[in-house]
Parts: sequence; structure tokens; C-alpha cells
Amino acid sequence: MDTSTKPTILIIEDDQDLQDLYLQTFTLAGFEVLQALDGETGLTLAQQHPEIKVMIIDIMLPKVSGFEVIRAIRETAISHDIPIMTVSALLEDEDRQKGLEAGANTFLTKGELPLREIVTMAQRYAGI
Repeated sequence: MDTSTKPTILIIEDDQDLQDLYLQTFTLAGFEVLQALDGETGLTLAQQHPEIKVMIIDIMLPKVSGFEVIRAIRETAISHDIPIMTVSALLEDEDRQKGLEAGANTFLTKGELPLREIVTMAQRYAGI
């Protein structure tokens, strides 16, 4: 699959080991992967890349929280409809509700689903 036909996914996650795993897994699954280790960089990438088809955003991020990133993305004309999946260590129902109210399509707790299922969800959101 050549790069021009691959859907782009933006992954905003501050854990470098998890980022490396995501890069490898989503690349093998047919995605072009953009990565950010903090909310500020992730928001910048989201604004600079209108080709993004789906995003995975952690909530507890340096600089700008995932909640703030999601709200800011939903307020922009270019990316307000992009599917956003959160994968967070937060377990409380209030956090899940807050994420969905901010504009996330899916709020997952880390370890809740195998990575393969997260990839499948992202593929469905991206139309592949």
C-alpha cells in the first residue's frame, strides 16, 4: 500500500514505549502514523494535517490535557468530525463521561481491550 492511499492516524500518548508499540502496530495495519508525546504538540499536528482520519488521545498528557486537546479539536472547522478514541489510565465513570462530553467518540481504559481490537476500531473509523 503506498503512502498516498494510507489513512493517517494521529496518536497523542506520553508513554514512549506505548508510542513505539502503536507505531509498529498501526503501521502494519495500514496507517500512516503521526505521533506526539504531549498535548500541545498533538494539537499542533491535528491543526497542520487535515488528512488525519482518526485520532487516539491519552488524557493525562504533559502541557495540555487530553480533555483540552479534544475540546480544541472539536472547535476547529477542519477536524471537528474526525473520530477520536481515548485510551487512558483513568478508570472513573466521571472521567469517561468528561471525555465523551469533550467530544471523544470512544473512551477506553488502558488494558480494557487488546490492542488488536483498538486497531480494528480505528480501521472502522478510518474506513479501511
